[in-house]
Amino acid sequence: MPALTLSQREILDAAAQLFRENGFPGTNIKMIGQKLNLTSAALYYHFPTKDSILKTVMTDGIEQVGNAVRNAMASVDQEPRNYFRIRAGLRAHVVASLKYQDYVTVVLQEMRYLSAHSYQEVVRVRDNYEEIWRQELAIGQAEGLIRTDVDIHLLRLLGFGAMNWVPIWYRPNYSLTPDAIADGFVNFMVKGVVSEPFRKWADNLN
Repeated sequence: MPALTLSQREILDAAAQLFRENGFPGTNIKMIGQKLNLTSAALYYHFPTKDSILKTVMTDGIEQVGNAVRNAMASVDQEPRNYFRIRAGLRAHVVASLKYQDYVTVVLQEMRYLSAHSYQEVVRVRDNYEEIWRQELAIGQAEGLIRTDVDIHLLRLLGFGAMNWVPIWYRPNYSLTPDAIADGFVNFMVKGVVSEPFRKWADNLN
């Protein structure tokens, strides 16, 4: 996606907040303009339709999170590299999702309101991001980091389900910071929550 102008960024920030608070059907162009002290004509200069604003909010939100994850993974220089890349990526996803909370929440809750063409574009951007995780988890399993009996497709779906729900319930006055939530999530995913004695017991239940 081409770089956004400052005006476009301001419009998207305002629209994302309003879409999150009121839903897409409950937000009109006039409301976005009033929030920015802009006329509807000025908004249409930057975005031809309300659907195009929604689509750009979503694609930009996904790309912001994706770029944070890519940068976090690329900065890893510890071995085993795949383990630390996954760990860094999980943490970056959670932190970035809260940094761009309005955008991510809109992605999760307003997809059904996209036009058919816009929906396809958002899915394309989403799939490009998720490909990062498909590759990393496959490498992890091939290198022995992830057990061979683990369905990595299911693991990815469950992981995204847990990570993506955080922006829905998180509030600024929550007792934990975004960093603390991210660290907690990573520890749950990597270390599990069952103590070692019970883990050995559970392994024998089959």
